[in-house]
Amino acid sequence: MAHFNPSFSLRNVPPHAQDTETTSPLIPASPKQVSAHRNRPLQRLTLSRPPALAANAQPVSLLPASDAQFAEVSKLFQQAWNNPFKGRQVVRHVYIVQMNARLMAAYDSYRKKQPAANEQHLFHGTRRYCTLGDDESSLFLCDERHCSVCMILRSSYKVEKAGTRPDSTKHLRWGRGIYTSPSSSKAHDYCFNKGGSMKSKYKAVFLNSVVLGKAVQLEEEVHGLQRPPQHYNSVIGRKNPELDYEDAYVVYDNDAIRPTHLVVYGKA
Repeated sequence: MAHFNPSFSLRNVPPHAQDTETTSPLIPASPKQVSAHRNRPLQRLTLSRPPALAANAQPVSLLPASDAQFAEVSKLFQQAWNNPFKGRQVVRHVYIVQMNARLMAAYDSYRKKQPAANEQHLFHGTRRYCTLGDDESSLFLCDERHCSVCMILRSSYKVEKAGTRPDSTKHLRWGRGIYTSPSSSKAHDYCFNKGGSMKSKYKAVFLNSVVLGKAVQLEEEVHGLQRPPQHYNSVIGRKNPELDYEDAYVVYDNDAIRPTHLVVYGKA
């Protein structure tokens, strides 16, 4: 199994052809190519893929703090916490996420179809209505239909779920897709704990394997996107070029992404 590399590089992307075949009324006439990832260099991961989920097994399993993989994921989380205006966080637990064999086969099939898979490890923050992951005894999926953490653990990501909660469409700056970031502090902005008395004192963020393929950088918001621009597989949204930690990486196919780890963390 090839190792995943979270450092981003698209130096081989050809110049964008500005003609009627490649442009769209939703896309600026000359979207910028991504020549290199401007964030600080991230750790090169050597994580092997988690095994497929066995029948009747829980989709997450705790990594001991002494495990080398715990140290590697924790280090990546800390290195990627690159917003200087947010307080530092401490990783409490790291869990391996196991998807069923069918979902992993669909992901592999999508990756193999891309001439250049450009497979990255990126973060995704979302809502949690339970305390799953707070400790080793809290590993069961909840039945709350709004708990996105448990929904993702059951069946991975769904593009059609994007923008379905109240007021969430305003966050879809580059259309209806699945949003991730190389910045853990950016993903943190979307980690919400709900559930009243069941509300967790920690936050939980996913680390994911993402097939970006050929990506295009857009600095202007394009809310109406339903798919990436023609001849591209993903969008890198850079709302503010001066703030690297605000970048969003967007894919528009369910099979372009799978969660690999759940990171539970809290204030230092």
